[in-house]
Amino acid sequence: MAEGRDELPVEDYVNWWQGQQVRLGESRKHWLDLLAEAGWNLRGEVHYRSLAYLRPDLLDEYDFEHEENPTELPYTETTKSPRSVWWRCLREDEHRWRTSFYNRHVIGTKCPRCGKKGVSRREQAVFKALQRLLPELMSPGSVPRASVPRDQRRRHRAWRVDMLLPGAPTVVVEYDGAYWHRDAQAKDAEKSRDLEATGHLVIRIREHPLPAITPNDVLFAADLPADDVASLVHQRIVVLTDRDRREDGSGMVWEQAELFAPCGGENL
Repeated sequence: MAEGRDELPVEDYVNWWQGQQVRLGESRKHWLDLLAEAGWNLRGEVHYRSLAYLRPDLLDEYDFEHEENPTELPYTETTKSPRSVWWRCLREDEHRWRTSFYNRHVIGTKCPRCGKKGVSRREQAVFKALQRLLPELMSPGSVPRASVPRDQRRRHRAWRVDMLLPGAPTVVVEYDGAYWHRDAQAKDAEKSRDLEATGHLVIRIREHPLPAITPNDVLFAADLPADDVASLVHQRIVVLTDRDRREDGSGMVWEQAELFAPCGGENL
């Protein structure tokens, strides 16, 4: 503990910690006063364990506009509540995810799009473009596996997925950049097979020169604009799920062969 304190960017840890408690107390009192002025009676014992009292900094992330989120919940529910609610990302307003108060406060679960390791700006751009075509598209973070060996269940509880589209069937969209997935074809194929075994339709976005793993995969050139990549994926989802086609601003439905032409490859 002493060694860890020495590494902190403060010279006097004890005084800093005491000052921090004072600052937190003042912040909590300020929030209680504001809530009281707004008509909230939050002086009961239960409210001293609420999200609004203990973590007022997280109130901006609580999605008050979502129909499944009760407005009063942050003021009445404790921070250890396992109840799952919707949160909104302060970095990217389009990002929404669902997790419990406990996970957000104690474990520190953050936006899966911004906090997920290995998510490139390119992938985020494709996600945003595809979400404009399919507003219900989300990034849930994980999907249960079909089967896991008993001795590996703690290490392999779920698959991390890049994008998820609810519906019948549920569509999983995986983004495979050429650099990070150049030696991961076997693992990517295993993941696709397992997700399909749980009833998901899997579409992998594969950057050239990565080969297709399944007939559902979408291949694209590295310099293809994110909007065009999203159009390819959207067209593939329409074909595979019979969803209503959505035309782009020009009134055209893009043909995959035309968009992939710059790389000289052929989509399978």
